[in-house]
Amino acid sequence: MKKSLIIVLVALFMFSTSIIASAKVGSPDESASEVVNHANEKIQTIIETTQAKSANILMKYETGSITLAQKELETTTLIEKMLTKTNSISSKAIKKALTLGFSVECTFVEVIIDGQIILVDPLFIVGT
Repeated sequence: MKKSLIIVLVALFMFSTSIIASAKVGSPDESASEVVNHANEKIQTIIETTQAKSANILMKYETGSITLAQKELETTTLIEKMLTKTNSISSKAIKKALTLGFSVECTFVEVIIDGQIILVDPLFIVGT
């Protein structure tokens, strides 16, 4: 059940955010780069925070403080929140870059959380 949920969530986010946002002709400038860099920094912080929280959940399970079912539920909820936050950040950054006249692409990278590979979407300026 857990793996099916994760697969469905990852597929949903892949199709909803794996886009190339195109805009008018221009060349990357400092403000567009700042938008993308700031978004990527936020995404990286969220990933690191999620991994740390996941390690705490695992430690609670290993010490017997929570059951396996509780561990799986907490981990799944944590991953869902991470994906929701990172998707929102990416979407806002893409819209901002579009207003500046630049194309931005979400390229998925693998993030490991509780032994699971999760795809997260940092941004890259790809031009016009």
